[in-house]
Amino acid sequence: PSWRKRIPKSVILTPETEVGFERSLGDFGLDQTRFPPFNPLKDIVVPPYINLKDILGFHRHSKALGSRSILASFAGKLWDAESVAEAAEVRNRVAQLGKAPGFRIHGYASIKDMLNADG
Repeated sequence: PSWRKRIPKSVILTPETEVGFERSLGDFGLDQTRFPPFNPLKDIVVPPYINLKDILGFHRHSKALGSRSILASFAGKLWDAESVAEAAEVRNRVAQLGKAPGFRIHGYASIKDMLNADG
């Protein structure tokens, strides 16, 4: 169909850069090299909505670069290899950075664990 010619050249707005639907590349029938789900050279990731009150709160609590002791932080789900292999590899590498100075990593086995982190 004609859309197959136009879609690959179109700019796609997406909330995520991943393949989606919590699936690995191998789970899709289309050849990912011919029909990539996200092309960083042309596609745009739309960040999630954050209300102004929260943005101002982040700004109020931010520190000057010279006085920061944390280089990077991550809080989220650590995928297992059976769910989304690509995400599992990247996120588990990030989790290993938690042992390095300047990193704060909070990785959880499931969304349920993440939402109930205090038990």
